[in-house]
Amino acid sequence: MSNTCANAMQESDETMEFKERFNELLDGLSVSLTELADASGVSRGSICRYRNGERLPDIEGTNIGKLAHGLAAIAQERGIDGYDEQSIAASLEEAVRAQKDTIDFAGLSHRLRTLLDEMNVEVKDLSASLNYDVSQIYRIRSGSRKPGDPMRFVRNVSSYVLRTCTKPEQRRRLSMLINLDRGERTDDEGMEKPLCSWLAFGETGDEAISSHLFDSIEKYDINDYIRLPQDEDLLAKSGAKIVRKRKDYYGAGAIEQATLDFLATI
Repeated sequence: MSNTCANAMQESDETMEFKERFNELLDGLSVSLTELADASGVSRGSICRYRNGERLPDIEGTNIGKLAHGLAAIAQERGIDGYDEQSIAASLEEAVRAQKDTIDFAGLSHRLRTLLDEMNVEVKDLSASLNYDVSQIYRIRSGSRKPGDPMRFVRNVSSYVLRTCTKPEQRRRLSMLINLDRGERTDDEGMEKPLCSWLAFGETGDEAISSHLFDSIEKYDINDYIRLPQDEDLLAKSGAKIVRKRKDYYGAGAIEQATLDFLATI
């Protein structure tokens, strides 16, 4: 098994997607997402999204190194040869670079449309900032035209959104839209790379919530939220006033929190 895995890393096609190469490593070690999360320090939700192809790790970030370290440590613990930490990291980074050479323009137009709608960005204001004709932005948004320099376009759109959407509620909505893990920074520096990555290569809003939602539900324990039926009767008899509160949810990413909040009321 070890020789097969080592050869796969050395001889794999340069165009292999990151998720395929990542799954190759996971399957070779028969390692679960939870085991790798514990060994690497990368959240289980992020690992799930990497495995499903819903997100790519940032080459300039720390997750590739953490994943490589975790996989190598698990292999060493199980006595499996062929999983050198540096080789794993180089293999994963190569796969990310190869995949990022090509932008999914259909996905880009969909995510651009979602971003502008969710964040209430005016196309005319964005066009003026990017020095684009308004009709050009509309055509890119509809998918009928590709930007001349896609990555520059992505960076400029991301920069504009971060400059104009600075309120805490806007940042919360944006972080949920691009599916930032809880605890990740929501200032400009913390959001710039994730936003660019999501806009150029990331998942759509509906896809973004799926793995994170089920990961959260997996940790959900109904026993933490059980309410005895007589509780409200006792409150009523004591003269206490029961106040029903309404909470609004915005954006596709908010479906996750809305679902968990609903489960907490059952």
